[in-house]
Amino acid sequence: MLPKQCDLLALPFSLSSPRPPPPLQSATARLDLELRLLLSSLPAPFSPSESDAEAADDIAAVARVMVAAGYGAECVKAFRSLRRAAFDDALARLLGPDAQVQKLDPGLLDLRARSWFAAAPAAVRRLFAGERALCDRVFAAPDAAAIRDPIFADVAGPAAARLLSFPGAAAARARRCPEKLFSILDLYGALSDLWPEIDSLFPSSSSSAAAAAAGDSLLRLAEAARSLIGDFEAAIQGEASRSPVPGGGVHPMTGYVMNYLVLLSDYNAALADIYADLPLQIPTPLPDSIFDSSSISSPSSSSNSEDSTLSARMAWLILVLLCKLDKKAECYREESVARHSVKARRYAESYERIGWGPVAAAIPAATATAAEAAEWMRLFNAAAEAALRAQESAVVADEAMRAAIRANVAGMVVPAYHAFYQRCREVMGPRRPWRRCSSPPRM
Repeated sequence: MLPKQCDLLALPFSLSSPRPPPPLQSATARLDLELRLLLSSLPAPFSPSESDAEAADDIAAVARVMVAAGYGAECVKAFRSLRRAAFDDALARLLGPDAQVQKLDPGLLDLRARSWFAAAPAAVRRLFAGERALCDRVFAAPDAAAIRDPIFADVAGPAAARLLSFPGAAAARARRCPEKLFSILDLYGALSDLWPEIDSLFPSSSSSAAAAAAGDSLLRLAEAARSLIGDFEAAIQGEASRSPVPGGGVHPMTGYVMNYLVLLSDYNAALADIYADLPLQIPTPLPDSIFDSSSISSPSSSSNSEDSTLSARMAWLILVLLCKLDKKAECYREESVARHSVKARRYAESYERIGWGPVAAAIPAATATAAEAAEWMRLFNAAAEAALRAQESAVVADEAMRAAIRANVAGMVVPAYHAFYQRCREVMGPRRPWRRCSSPPRM
């Protein structure tokens, strides 16, 4: 700690104080060297810990004496040059060496963006905030208020502008594909979270370049996000495939879109901010009429049984997908997952009844004669083979639903067929050749 006598020499803080007489100039030069040594020994980021705070107080004391002796300009010049060097070195350790975004290939640009995303919060909240605290502590005198912001802007402003302009430049150079939207939204969210600290650290016009760079990056990121979402919408609308997936399975585009929307729901706050100036109508939960199907209420109708099973399958496939989306999607929050699950189960039961009910209905409750047994066996085999042909390509994408349908179909057909088989053996004799029914189809 420097002697307290330094404070006794302090005069009002002014960079234009008169110079001391020649005999004292050598002493002032010694103070300049002491200031540079103290500044060189102070690490970046500055921390208000006991050791750093003591060093900052020593720097403040030397600065007051130099200004009072008429060496204010030299004091500020030394502070600016040495602290900027320490600041730039600390920022390079966080982010790596500077590189022009225009010269980076897409792979390196993605790597650089991930590095920025991880390091920017520490840079703003520790490095920038620490340097601001150091400037405020060294130039704490009320009459030094006019130079605190310019000094901080000279030390941290250029590096801050480079740091905060990177997201916008990266957005302009990013590949235009839907998957890039998530990295754009990550950068937007990180920069938005840092905006209050940036606005607090760089409040005045003298340091507005950094705040302006942050604001410009936010605008460019928002524009890039809206453009990519528009591209995604156009890609969906331009999907050329119109043929249904065999067996009523989930179309690859449907699964892709639903997974994309589920991931997008994690960025609700960022998207709300990006589209804040654009009026959007939030959709209401899907009306029940979308899932109404008069055909599934009449499973006995044979003319459209294939369409009926397909309608039932598509209805509960949509509901299963909505169940997965429901946990995150805002517009479906009132429609609980439990309610969607009940609907999906109901449509799955309709599919089971329509697709496999005729097979179960072909099993008689009783068999009197050998001729009746043979006829019932023929009818059962015909119904089973027809169902197998119709359902062998059926696809159930949801694993839990698939297992439940297989178990239910087996429970509907196998026990009744086993009892029927035993009765036929009793009536027709054990040596009669039998045609066994194949197991239910793989779904």
